[in-house]
Amino acid sequence: MTSADISGKPPIGGVPATAETPAPGAGLVRHDPVADGLPPDRAFRLLRYTLIVATAYLLIVEESLKVPPIPALLLIVLALASNVAISLLPPRMINSPYFGPTIIICDTLWITEQRTHRGPIVNPVTLKAVRVE
Repeated sequence: MTSADISGKPPIGGVPATAETPAPGAGLVRHDPVADGLPPDRAFRLLRYTLIVATAYLLIVEESLKVPPIPALLLIVLALASNVAISLLPPRMINSPYFGPTIIICDTLWITEQRTHRGPIVNPVTLKAVRVE
């Protein structure tokens, strides 16, 4: 029995539904990340680079576009270097269920430390970005 027999309409694409291919709308479709050409570990690293660059930008803007303190610079360099190190790790480590959450927690901790250690935002450039008028 094909899907045309059940609904009275021909199957989509002219191919009958079989046990191997579920009928349209029969459930969730599993996404194949390799089909997009962007493996999950690379997407993770790209998102992390974006986070690191955004944090570095905030630190620079808070210093009125001057060089941030040395400890802040070292944390930024360490975060960038750790992203490079992540690319060198074997897939079994990257695919571990603990890997992503561990990195996210560590990133949250170092960014929070930088934000709270530096005190309240007093730079007028930054205040304009967060003030609601």
